Formats: sequence, C-alpha cells, structure tokens
Amino acid sequence: MLWVPSCWPGRASSGGCRCRESSRQYAELQDRFGSLSRLQRLVSVAIDRETFADTRNQRREDILTYIAMLRLRGLKPPPIRRLSDETQADLKSLWPSYKGALEEANTFLFRMAGRNWFATSARGRPWASCFRKICNVHKSVEDRLPPLLRLILFAAGQIVGDVDYDLVKMATDGRKVSFLRYPGFGETGSSGA
Repeated sequence: MLWVPSCWPGRASSGGCRCRESSRQYAELQDRFGSLSRLQRLVSVAIDRETFADTRNQRREDILTYIAMLRLRGLKPPPIRRLSDETQADLKSLWPSYKGALEEANTFLFRMAGRNWFATSARGRPWASCFRKICNVHKSVEDRLPPLLRLILFAAGQIVGDVDYDLVKMATDGRKVSFLRYPGFGETGSSGA
C-alpha cells in the first residue's frame, strides 16, 4: 500500500507539504517516485478528490472535538511533541500552528452557545428523528454525529456519568439532553414508548 503524507495536497499550492520534514517515509517515497509534485499527480489519479476533501474535513473536526473535550474535562491539551506522528502531521497540514488549532478549538467549543447551530446540524439528517423542537438519535450513530452534537453528548455524559441508554433526546437549542433506555429496544425493533 502506498503511504501518502497526510498533509497532501493542502500545502502544495504554498510551496510544498509542510509536514514532509517530520515524515520518516517521505525520503523513501521520494526515492521511489521522485518529487512531491510527481507524487501528488500519481495520487490524484488514484483517489477521488471529493472523498479526500471529506476525509480531511472529518479529521479536522475530530481534532477540534478532541481538544474541546479535553477542555470540558478541565485538562490542558498535550504538547505537540507528545502527540502521535500522524496527529502532528495532520495538525501541521490543517493549521499554520498548533496554537492556531487550539484557538479554533476554543471557538468551536463556544459555538455551542450560539443560536441555530443545532437545527442546521440535525434537521434533515438520516440519523436524527426531529419533531418540533426535539431530536432523537440512536446510540449506534453517535460516532457519525456532527462534531458539535458529539460535544453536547460528551458534556452531558460528564454531568450525569456513565449511563446505559438506547436513545438520546435533545432539544434543538442544545440545552436539554435526556438519555433514554427502553427494555428490549434492540430485540424487537420498537421502542415500546
């Protein structure tokens, strides 16, 4: 399998991939395939740009969510050197600096206080059943939720602790969360509610 720097093609237009200095495999790739621009051309033929952009955006949201969750727990984000090589490369490709990522994560966290973010995140999505000002989400789709909704669930879980539940009921203003459990929910396919 061909390893590709996780920052490609984000910095190509500004003079090359910034994470290549820290990528151990880069020298091997360069020996095997030539310059970074040649490698980018080869990879661009093999992958779908839209899928790549979606994956890159998902990784960005995952990092922001992780940093915001640390803050909600009252923990400081670790120094960049303590993060995995892959995460360091992703950070370098997505933000000009680690400090920029931390600042954006703070903005991301406080976006929860704004209006209408929930409605735009949940309404019309296949994983949410919304009616009036309430949305129900099954536990099985938690990892597919938009980052702000995952953050709301994380914050609610920090308050109530570890609970066993089938559905999460959230007010569309993001200020009320209920963890619901229905005996036999997964067995019969109906909520019994």
